[in-house]
Amino acid sequence: MIYMLALICSLNLFSWWWFWLVLEFLNWVLMLMMKKKNIMLIFLLWQSLASLMILFFLMINLNFFLIVMFTFMKSSFPPFHYLFWNLHFFTNWKVLVIFLTIHKFLPLLFMTMFIMKIFLLFIVFFPILLFSLFWNNLNLPSNLFMFMLSDSCWMLFSFMVSLKLMVVYMMLNLMIFFYLYLINIKNTKFINNILTKICILLITSLPPFFSFLLKFIIVYSVNFELMIMFMSVYFISFFFFESFSFLELQMLIYSKLKWI
Repeated sequence: MIYMLALICSLNLFSWWWFWLVLEFLNWVLMLMMKKKNIMLIFLLWQSLASLMILFFLMINLNFFLIVMFTFMKSSFPPFHYLFWNLHFFTNWKVLVIFLTIHKFLPLLFMTMFIMKIFLLFIVFFPILLFSLFWNNLNLPSNLFMFMLSDSCWMLFSFMVSLKLMVVYMMLNLMIFFYLYLINIKNTKFINNILTKICILLITSLPPFFSFLLKFIIVYSVNFELMIMFMSVYFISFFFFESFSFLELQMLIYSKLKWI
């Protein structure tokens, strides 16, 4: 509750100082939700280093490039995605969901003050490349990690297009967050739940779902040439959904054999 209240209040801020201060508070709240002390320590060291470097470059007003790069590091965007990738296997499900969804809001809003177009291409292309190489060897939490990484990029796009589109995309992300936060991924009924299938389809943005239309509007508004990249995301989403369906089929067969 404290986390959500602080996040909602901070969305109305326009000063980088308050963004940074509230984000540090939210990091501490998230860290306290972690159960293992060694994971808490690694998370604290990683976040503290990134925060100090961001604050240093903001104070001396040296280079926006370095500010954005250390914000990438703090949010575990590529090429720093392995910082949280190596930890998410040891964190609980709720911490993972928070970090992949609503915990990205403030860093993304912060980056809109300094972002360059080359970063937009980079943070779209890099997750696509990673997922295309490793999607067949990932479990469900890892799949969600990769997709929400790409989804953060689309949210950043929406921030740059219009305020209304940003609000709509954030509301969609909040819906996904609340559902994923409440489910129990270790429960076999999770895979068979119709709401889970809808949630996965929203994340993968397959037509005719609303998330597909949102991304289409974003691409058309930013740069028509990005349509090719958008189609790449679409096809990767299709492969993800197929792999998820295959996982569901495997669990169904296993449950049937168990009762024979």
